[in-house]
Amino acid sequence: MTDSVIFVVSAESVRLPSFPGRTYPDHAMAMPRARFDAILRDAALAAGAEPVTGRVVDPIRSANGLQGFMLSDGRRLRADVVIGADGALSRVATAASLVDPSRVLWGFAVSAYVEELVRLPHIVMWEPEPWRIFPGYGWLFPGVDGYANVGLGLGLRAESLGSGGGDRLVRRLHRPPSAPRCAEPAAVPTARPPRRLAQDGHDRNDPGAKTDPPRR
Repeated sequence: MTDSVIFVVSAESVRLPSFPGRTYPDHAMAMPRARFDAILRDAALAAGAEPVTGRVVDPIRSANGLQGFMLSDGRRLRADVVIGADGALSRVATAASLVDPSRVLWGFAVSAYVEELVRLPHIVMWEPEPWRIFPGYGWLFPGVDGYANVGLGLGLRAESLGSGGGDRLVRRLHRPPSAPRCAEPAAVPTARPPRRLAQDGHDRNDPGAKTDPPRR
């Protein structure tokens, strides 16, 4: 992904520039989670990590707090640092008394990969009232190997579950008026210098490019 096109139903679209940082480029690509997880696992193993497969049963605690977990096969795993990458209701965070179920932000998403070349990522949101964005959005992200990632996400607090908000969002995102079209297919972008926009919205580095002028 490079720059992003943000479209708000009942408002207007805007193109947000993406700049490179000190340690990362100005673009990214979406890929299937299984493939991404495999890359992380292989990198960890190459760095000397020891793979362990098992189901967590009980936490191991001491006077200093959480030390590790016992697995279903009886093994005990202890570590100086325990990282929980298991969702909003993380068992690791719960064992460390870091979860308040009444304040958890529930996130739901449905996504898929389609065979389509997309140059710019698109994010579509809904503004039911001025300055009040609905907690959910649709997206279309450039992917790898000629595929794009398309999906719909929704975030709700515990007291809002079952309120029908997801159905309302889907109805609003279905054929939104004046929705931005997908950009023309293009090769994977390479890092480039930050774009400098003139007051009229023209890119000083590329006079032929045009985006929304800056707002005051």
